[in-house]
Amino acid sequence: GAAAPLPCIKGTYSSATNLTAQAECTRCPPGSSCSTGSASPTRCAPGSYSVEHGSFECSTCEDGAFQDSPGTTRCTLCRAGSYSPNVLSCVRCPVNEYCEQGATIGTPCPFALSTTLGGASGLDDCICKAGYYLTNRTCTACPHGADCSTQGTSLETLPLKAGFWRTGNQSEDVRECFTSDACIGSCNATSSVCADGHLGPFCERCQPDYYKTSSGRCTRCGGTDMASVVVLSGVFLVFSLGLIRWLCTQDRERLAKIMSAAATGLEEVGRGGGFADAAGATLESASETPGGALANAPAAAPEAVDTVQEEESKATTSKLKKLVIAINWRSVGNKSKILISLFQVLSPLSIVYSIVFPPIFDSLLRWLNLAQFNLIDIMPLACIYAVDYHSTLLLRTLLPIAVLFLLYCMRRWCHLKASKARGQDKEYYASLADGCVSFAFLLLFLIYPSTSQNIFYAFQCLKLDDGSSLLRIDLSISCDSTTHKAFMVYAGLMGLAYPIGIPALYALILYLFYPQLKELMRLERSKVVLEQQEADAARTETDSHQAIVQRRQSFELAAPELARAQAEYAKLEPLFEAQRDALPDYVRKLVGGFEFRVFWFELMECLRKLMLIGAPVFFDPPGSVQQLLYGLVACFIIACAYALWQPYVDDSDDRLALLCQTSIFFALLSSVVNAFDNSLRSSSSMDVLLVTCTVLPVVIAVACEVPFGLIREAGKRWVERCGGPRRQRAPPPASASAAGIAIEVSATSAAS
Repeated sequence: GAAAPLPCIKGTYSSATNLTAQAECTRCPPGSSCSTGSASPTRCAPGSYSVEHGSFECSTCEDGAFQDSPGTTRCTLCRAGSYSPNVLSCVRCPVNEYCEQGATIGTPCPFALSTTLGGASGLDDCICKAGYYLTNRTCTACPHGADCSTQGTSLETLPLKAGFWRTGNQSEDVRECFTSDACIGSCNATSSVCADGHLGPFCERCQPDYYKTSSGRCTRCGGTDMASVVVLSGVFLVFSLGLIRWLCTQDRERLAKIMSAAATGLEEVGRGGGFADAAGATLESASETPGGALANAPAAAPEAVDTVQEEESKATTSKLKKLVIAINWRSVGNKSKILISLFQVLSPLSIVYSIVFPPIFDSLLRWLNLAQFNLIDIMPLACIYAVDYHSTLLLRTLLPIAVLFLLYCMRRWCHLKASKARGQDKEYYASLADGCVSFAFLLLFLIYPSTSQNIFYAFQCLKLDDGSSLLRIDLSISCDSTTHKAFMVYAGLMGLAYPIGIPALYALILYLFYPQLKELMRLERSKVVLEQQEADAARTETDSHQAIVQRRQSFELAAPELARAQAEYAKLEPLFEAQRDALPDYVRKLVGGFEFRVFWFELMECLRKLMLIGAPVFFDPPGSVQQLLYGLVACFIIACAYALWQPYVDDSDDRLALLCQTSIFFALLSSVVNAFDNSLRSSSSMDVLLVTCTVLPVVIAVACEVPFGLIREAGKRWVERCGGPRRQRAPPPASASAAGIAIEVSATSAAS
């Protein structure tokens, strides 16, 4: 008994009348809502839903879901690649964001990641921007040598530029190839990074039937290459046999003179001179023609003119001969020795310090390596036999020992024959013995740096990111192999024989002859004092023309000190020469070119080469900052030593040696500059600078020794004689005598 009708409760509805109980109300169906007293269910609006019967209100779709139809029982989650900004719809995920299923807003891609199009469904759809590559779900800046110009580059698909290499598709360590032309780069993960004929780490190994040229490129073996090995070997063998036969068949007296001259020439090479001294003397004697024949010139004027022209032709030829004579061949030998030492240090810098030089300079260094007479690198031996570092180490260390042993045996045999011989035969065998010693010291000078380098190379290994350790000079050899460890022991023994043994031999020889060298030092100091006194006595005031005239008129009378100094010097010079000539031949070779106050400087030269190209191999890793810093400091210390001691007899040699040391310093300094800016390595400016620093000492050495005045004068006379207009001379008067013509001809020749 209610005082008024009661409505259906919420969640139910009814459109009927005269209802007597609540149970007669109908439950609201799913997808609808029924408020209190509802006559009919109300369908859920879009963006809402109801799941159960008897719902009195619709639920709003949760975040990331939508419902665009009325009367539904559930909301739909936005699929991956879209998000729901409201409950009514899903929107495509924008660019540079990704949207997982049910997202209400796009998630931005992490740093350096982006998407090329909208609708990214997850983090995996975010790719690295240009200039980055993906590794461990993180974008990393593109390394030097890789090409990340396109989006989406990953570690597995990282393309390499030409001239670069890495151990594999999972390696982040991109390194520059030692031979830039050997690495052609790759545009995808499956293509090879090595040029045709190359393989292995850094593309440094050659494929079968290929050999490595002096430029570092692998070239296919052909008939001409294999023939060159046979021809060069055959030429050397035939030359050796022919030399032996010639020695056995020549006239003893004539041969003794030739061998004596050859020994003298080798001596001058060891002392900084050259073989051309003897040749110059021969040319000088050949160019001297007696002038007395001119006194018999005919009195007739036409014949006198012909005589003048004939004498001018002879004078031109004499000038060409005297051009060779005018060159100071001993000074040329000194400068050649300094330049060869420069090339011996420059050529291995790229290997020792693991420096990749600009292309033109690198090619120049490979050719300068020939200055060390590395025949193994010149001949294509790989076309006949597989040659690696171990075999070349044996050949480089044992072959010189064998040659030196043969020279020693030949020298002992010559001494034995000389002790039993008489006259010219005795002189002949003595000359042969001196030639053996001369050649031995020349051989030691040439092979010392290159052989020492190859011994030290056994201890220089290169570690890669895959855990392997490879020999830097030959990347086909593992430093962890048992074979190489045995060769490391062998290299240590050879280190006692070459890098240490040769300077020790020099030091022993200098120690044994120290009393004689000390006396030469005293005489040399006396010479320097007398030369200074002579210069002081000859120095006059030159500020006015009157002083110059007075000096010319009374030079000898006004300078008694000069005459006394010249007299003392004239007595001292033969004594000095006799004392120097009394030294054995091999001692003169060690001290030649240097002043006797620093007679030991050849030891310094050996130490210099070891400091620059020997000791740095023990730095790990090669090319480290510590190694380069050591090289620069060593260059600076050595340059200071040159400036302090000034060891050479000729001042121009001192300046040339200092300039060469500066070239080495700049070559090492370029690697430091490249470390800060890799673009400079391939720039032409760096190439030009390094090539100029290397070529400049050669140009200066030539300019110091070539008599350009004689060349210019000889060239003019040659042009006049061959192609230029002939100079016509007026005939002399009829009263001219033969003697007058002779005097005129003599004056013309003297002016020439």
